[in-house]
Amino acid sequence: MDSDPKSVSQEIDSTVKSSLFLKCYAAPKRFDLMALFVVSSGFGLLFACLRVSGASPKWVGLIGANFGVIIFSQAFLFGGKFPRAASVLTSVTYWCIVAMVACFQQRDWVYAYLFVALPGAGLLGCVSGYVLGALAAGHFLVADYFRQGAKALRNRKTTKKYQNDRERDGPVRSSPFE
Repeated sequence: MDSDPKSVSQEIDSTVKSSLFLKCYAAPKRFDLMALFVVSSGFGLLFACLRVSGASPKWVGLIGANFGVIIFSQAFLFGGKFPRAASVLTSVTYWCIVAMVACFQQRDWVYAYLFVALPGAGLLGCVSGYVLGALAAGHFLVADYFRQGAKALRNRKTTKKYQNDRERDGPVRSSPFE
């Protein structure tokens, strides 16, 4: 093997740096039309899957509200820099509040909340926050993919128009004296 060790280490460094600085998808602070389309389609799919799985309308509403809160927390909490942490923190807080409201109807709601509902809500919040946060990020990945495809299509149409104009008008000359 006749490779220079310095070039191999530089190649490894560039590979590691490129893998460390991959784009992290999360909810943007400003939604364009494509993002709104993808998010509304995602909400529709989420609600349809929940209803097909037999979830009651109460649970569909609770999970849908959690999903909406997670999308906004990814954009605004921590400046949008840590979307997964924002998703988990928001979801844990959301489910703890839901558990408190549910336990408030009990006679000894403090004990039920502290020893049963709070640990369960914390665990449910961690899992659902990460899963729903990843789903939200996936929606914006799809929106970015569609956006890049539309941009490439626009560029291709522009290039095609330019090529048709060149074929019609003949070759472009660099000076009038050629």
